[in-house]
Amino acid sequence: FFLSENREDNVIAASRMCNDDTNRQIGKTRLYCHARRNGVNRVLENDDNVVLVDSSFLAVEHLKTCASNHPINFVDVETIEKDNPGAVSSPFVSLIIGFGETGQEAFKFLYEYSSFQDVNASAHDSRRSQFVCHVVDSKMSLLEGAFFASVPGLNEKEANCCFHACDYRSVDFRNNILTKELAAKLNYVVIAVGNDEENMAVAVEVLRYVRRYRKDLGKFRIYVRAYEKGSFKHLEDIARHYNNLLGVEFEKDNIIVIFGQNQSIYQYEYIVNDKFMKDGKNYYDTYRSLKLDPSSDSRTWEERHHNIANKEDRILWERKSEIRRKESQDRSNALHAETKRIILEKTVGKDLMLDFGNRVLGNRTGSNSGIKYAGLTSKENKLMLNLAMTEHLRWMAAHEMMGYIENTQEHKCDERTKQHNCLIPWQMLDDESTKVDYDVDFKLFDFGVVETTLKMILQDDKESD
Repeated sequence: FFLSENREDNVIAASRMCNDDTNRQIGKTRLYCHARRNGVNRVLENDDNVVLVDSSFLAVEHLKTCASNHPINFVDVETIEKDNPGAVSSPFVSLIIGFGETGQEAFKFLYEYSSFQDVNASAHDSRRSQFVCHVVDSKMSLLEGAFFASVPGLNEKEANCCFHACDYRSVDFRNNILTKELAAKLNYVVIAVGNDEENMAVAVEVLRYVRRYRKDLGKFRIYVRAYEKGSFKHLEDIARHYNNLLGVEFEKDNIIVIFGQNQSIYQYEYIVNDKFMKDGKNYYDTYRSLKLDPSSDSRTWEERHHNIANKEDRILWERKSEIRRKESQDRSNALHAETKRIILEKTVGKDLMLDFGNRVLGNRTGSNSGIKYAGLTSKENKLMLNLAMTEHLRWMAAHEMMGYIENTQEHKCDERTKQHNCLIPWQMLDDESTKVDYDVDFKLFDFGVVETTLKMILQDDKESD
C-alpha cells in the first residue's frame, strides 16, 4: 500500500516496484497507490495489478452510494396521475465552490445524475430538464482550460453552466453570484476549497444567507468536503449543531452534510474489495440475463474484459479506452439505479413498485419507437418510456464527462477519436439503428437498463423476505 499524502512519492514508489525484477517473478502482488486518476498516472494501470486510489474520486463516488444525495431528491417528479409521469417539472440548481479535484468530480456527478426527462417535451422527444450550475474558483482561468479540453462535448451555454473566476470571499461573489434570486431556488451546494475550517466557515455563511430568503429547506443541501484526518469530529459537531437548530430529525434530511472523510473512503470494502466494481459486475450480469445484446449476452464480465483486451486489430490505447468506458458504465448503472428507484417511488408509489416491476418483466413487445409492455396501462407505458429516455440522457452526460463527442463521420464508436455514434437525441436512435452494419435496436438498451433496475429491486425484495 502506497497511501501517503505525498502522491508524487507514492507514484514513484509504485512505479519502481512494478519494474522490480523480484516483483515480476512474484507476479500477482497487488499494489494500491494513492494518486490522482489522470492521464499521467493511469499509465500505472497498464499493469493490471496496480490500483490507483484517488481520494477525490472516491469521496464523490461515496456520495453516490447514498440515495439521499442524488439530485432526483431535489426536483419535482410528475406522478402517474399526470400526463407525463416520471418527467421532471422543476430545475436543478447547484453551486460548487472550489474547482480543484473534488470540485471537478462533483461537477461530473451532478451533470450526469441530474439528467432528467423534461415535463414539457413532446411524446418520444427526449429533452433534458433544466440544469443550472455555478462554479466558483479564484483560479478558474488556470483550471477551466484543462477541464474543458477533457470534456469537449460540454456546451457551457446549453448546459446552463457558469464558470466564475472569482474568490468566494469577494464582493463580486456576494453581489453577482450568490444573489437572493439564486438563494431562493438553490438546491445543491458543494464546498471544497482545500481547507476543512474554511469549508465549514463558507458552509455556515451560505446557509445563513439562503435561510434569509427561504423558509422551506426541504430541497436544499450543503455538502462539505473533509480533507484532514483529525478534523472530522469537529466538523460533524458543527454540522450537527446547525442541523439541530433547523429541526432536522433524521440523518438523511441533514442540511449540512460532511463527505470525503478518510474513515468513510479508506475502507477495505472500497479499496481492496472494490465494492463499486463488484456492484457493476452484478449489474452487468443481471442486464446480461435479460438477453438484450447479442454481442455480449454470452460473455461474463471477465470474458468481455479479456475479449476486448486481446483484440489484435486494435492498439493497446484503444483497447484500454473501451474497457474503461464499458466498465465505468457498469459501475454508473449500478449506482444510478437508486435514482430510477426514487423516480418509480415518486410516480407509482413505494407500495405498488413491486407489482409494477412484475408487470414489466417478461412483457415487452415491439421494437424501436414501438416498444411497449403488455401488462401496463398507457400512462405506465409512458412512465417506462420516460425512464428509458432519462437513462439515455444520463448515458450521454456520462460519456460527455468521459470526453466523448458525437461521431458525425461514421456509424460506430471510435475509441481513438473518442467519438460515439449514439451521442444523439433519443428521437434519432431509430434511424441510427438502421445505419450500422449489424442488427441492433439502440433504444432497447436503455429500456433494458430500466428493466435491469426493476429486476434488481425485485431480487432485493425477495432477499429481504
